[in-house]
Amino acid sequence: MKGKILFFSLFFIFLLCAKKELFKGNGNIEEIFKKSIEFYNKRKYKQAIEGFKKVIYAKEISENTDDAQFYLAMCYYKIKDYEQSFMEFKFLKDHFPQSEYREESEFMMIKIEFSQLPNEELDQEKTYEIIRNANNFIKNYPESKFKKETEDIIKKCREKIAKKLFNTMNLYLKMGKKESAKIYFQILKEEYSDLEIYKKASKIFEDRK
Repeated sequence: MKGKILFFSLFFIFLLCAKKELFKGNGNIEEIFKKSIEFYNKRKYKQAIEGFKKVIYAKEISENTDDAQFYLAMCYYKIKDYEQSFMEFKFLKDHFPQSEYREESEFMMIKIEFSQLPNEELDQEKTYEIIRNANNFIKNYPESKFKKETEDIIKKCREKIAKKLFNTMNLYLKMGKKESAKIYFQILKEEYSDLEIYKKASKIFEDRK
């Protein structure tokens, strides 16, 4: 029994030492980056984060610095730390304007913000902001491989806003305040008539006349 306890104790110490030796010192930046990519591909994101940070915070900028910054942001995204992921993508966008990852970083920022939107019952100012950012993205990158997904985000944002307008219109109708309901119906008609929810609103509004 004592032998087994000693064995497991030594094994545990070995694991701790191995972790400490993962990226010992500054080392070779290129090797650290390669090892970090290996961790990333194996979905060992926390180990990868440690390595990518070493590449980014090295004394000199290397050809792998912006790559490390992008993958650092992706690591945080994979572990669902969306706030930190957004900040890392933004850092790349702001500090590496010529990076090949800038376009995808801008898209990921939109995607992250969209995933954090509140329910339609709450204020939708952030939803309007995402629509503006998404439209600007398409304008800046008209041939982007992320164009279709960005258009889908815009559509879902518009549907969210339209649903809030519809619910408000319907509430006023139930309260017997037809003139107030008409204001929201008019907005739906002018800005969201291409959506299915407008057809539903139109039928309800017409039936209440």
